[in-house]
Amino acid sequence: MNARLFLVMSVWICAACGAGRNNTRDVAGDYSLSERPGSGLIVVSTRLTTDCEQGETPPVAFHYEDDSYAHKRTGVIPVNDPFRKHDLQEPPGYLSIREVHAGAHRIDQLPPLATQLYAPFEVEAGKVVYLGELHVRVSNCGSPPAKVAVQVTDQWERDGELFHQRMKNLRSEDVVKRLLTEFTLERTQTRHH
Repeated sequence: MNARLFLVMSVWICAACGAGRNNTRDVAGDYSLSERPGSGLIVVSTRLTTDCEQGETPPVAFHYEDDSYAHKRTGVIPVNDPFRKHDLQEPPGYLSIREVHAGAHRIDQLPPLATQLYAPFEVEAGKVVYLGELHVRVSNCGSPPAKVAVQVTDQWERDGELFHQRMKNLRSEDVVKRLLTEFTLERTQTRHH
């Protein structure tokens, strides 16, 4: 293998390693922004309402990624996770607090509901950004294709209390509200054979 080809392959492998970084966990309660330069936090609550019968709804999560080309990072925000205790009830849901690199990001998928999304957001280094409550509504569950809608609302009064209970080094007063306002959703067409 010549040196040039080796160098190109090495860069590609390193880029692929970076692209595979996937954040699936909330930060710990003792998280400190001052110890993580170049990073910020997003706070988002999620809920799921469905007319599906019990047990029919699969695990659902929002997928997000940053707009960095060289150090792409991705993550998931749970909407329906059978292995996680609900933070919210009636309808059930979660409060997620995730670390992200400073910069531009977007929510781009809602697997496995075969839905493409576009919801951009920005996070500055050392800041905590509240994106709102994302309420996923699934209807017409029994006869495909199911209808999927996402409603974004400001539930900070409730979510701020949960944030305060969970985070020891951060104050709910320091959170910047930036509700997702540009939110487009497209149902991927199902082909019938």
